Amino acid sequence: MLRFRDIVLGTGPRPGECRLCTPAPESPVPVFRPAEEILADLAAHPGEIGAPVGVRLTGADPLAHPDPPSLVAAAVRTGAQRVALDTPGEGLARPGAADALLAAGARVFEVALLGSTEATHDRLAARSGSFDALAEGLAAVASAAEGREARVFVRARVTVCPHTVADLPATVMRCAELGASQVVLVAREGVDPRRALEWIGAACDTGTVNRLWVSVSGVPAEALGERGLHAVDPFEAVHAGSLP
Repeated sequence: MLRFRDIVLGTGPRPGECRLCTPAPESPVPVFRPAEEILADLAAHPGEIGAPVGVRLTGADPLAHPDPPSLVAAAVRTGAQRVALDTPGEGLARPGAADALLAAGARVFEVALLGSTEATHDRLAARSGSFDALAEGLAAVASAAEGREARVFVRARVTVCPHTVADLPATVMRCAELGASQVVLVAREGVDPRRALEWIGAACDTGTVNRLWVSVSGVPAEALGERGLHAVDPFEAVHAGSLP
């Protein structure tokens, strides 16, 4: 089990939200909390949620921060055994960004994918070029990890909604091609699992064939039937400290 303490950096667009289901936020620009507040949360003792524990930088996109490696390095200095970034992933494509994050100590990258093709993902994310940037960014992470002989964990989050459900198996296949270590299918509130189960089940099977664990969130384990084990998520995030 990968246990993480969430550190909310600020507010901003949530990675992976289908913009046909969720209205765009009032401000597309992330708003970060004061540095001293973030550092105080990083320094807070995580003992109450058990060990081993890592830190996940979430809320506002960490890669939109003026100095993402400094946030990672601060988490490492407080003793975090793993540092995860919750991000759309596009910022990883900036020259040198992936290598700088790995040099600072980042090892887990949680990214969002909304479809198996460039056209589908960009349309649902409402950001032209976002699919290509994500793919380029993950390739940069893989290259930097190989150069540093570092092990990284890529977790892909896929929203399950009426606009993505029929594409789930192909999307899981694309996640495998992009180098993901795990996929989590996140069912939006209001999704009827009975109508989505066929596609969710096929997506789980696609992951199994490709040696990629697929977890399902938002659907009761009993509803998954023989695929009930897919309700197990090896990634556990726990809110702690002075988080809002």
